[in-house]
Amino acid sequence: RAVVTVRGLKARVLYNTSVRNVSFEPKKVKVITLDVTGTLLLHKTDVVESYVECLKWSHIHLHNSTDELRKPFKEAYKAALNKYPCFGFAARMSGSDWWRLMLEDFLHRAKIKTTPHQFERFFRRIYQHYGSMKGYESLPDAVELLNWIATVNNTPGMRSYSTGVISNTPTRTVDTVLPLLDLHNHFDWFLCCREIGVEKPNVGIYEEAHRRAEHYVPGLLREEMLHIGDNFTTDFCGARAAGMQALYLDRSANERIGTYQEWLKAPDYEGKSEADIKAHTITSLRTVKEHLIAANNCKE
Repeated sequence: RAVVTVRGLKARVLYNTSVRNVSFEPKKVKVITLDVTGTLLLHKTDVVESYVECLKWSHIHLHNSTDELRKPFKEAYKAALNKYPCFGFAARMSGSDWWRLMLEDFLHRAKIKTTPHQFERFFRRIYQHYGSMKGYESLPDAVELLNWIATVNNTPGMRSYSTGVISNTPTRTVDTVLPLLDLHNHFDWFLCCREIGVEKPNVGIYEEAHRRAEHYVPGLLREEMLHIGDNFTTDFCGARAAGMQALYLDRSANERIGTYQEWLKAPDYEGKSEADIKAHTITSLRTVKEHLIAANNCKE
């Protein structure tokens, strides 16, 4: 056992030998998959601050400060995902119904009273906000990496990469937000927990990702896939436990990027250690581009 500090939290490292140790080997990479929120894009404004603005817009009286609302928001979000995982997949809930229940619980925990009319205004405002350009913006290093991949993929004689998205976000983040930010054209396929009922770090979502990637790269081996994300538990440990290459994108220096689902337990994988985690931690997606360029003798 070892104790590793990730984003200021101490995570217990347990060793496992169920899957062969797969380190980052740029020359072997044929498929690159990326997480969404915190990796490709981020919220334009703090989430709770956006909630406060929507509450005020809905003419709902607030007796709480923004900071006082952070705890009930996190509690309501966690409770909703625990009761209805994958945004209500098993319960056959619509995405909007899941958010409606979560928001009702948030207001209850915060002791904020509303009329039915006020709640409907608040719900609609929040739901529209996070399905619009006002909710998100793309991260510069993500755009740079995706543009470089597109360039090499369209250059005769250069090694090409298939690309995909593996996300625990609601389906509409992929269906609506990525196209709004003009990021969708960079990917061959998309995979959200909401559509299959399995979320990261569960090995099942990575197995499904492998199946989808094989459509574009026949005969693809799991260790020829590289997954990158900003969540240590769900992205890095989850992908490594599934037998994929993985890099942990540490965005902790960016105060605008938060950690979600911090209650999930990091799965084990062979070779898990402080040294291994450090060797596979990056702070910018530009590092991925640099490694791929060096490994394949590519040009900028």
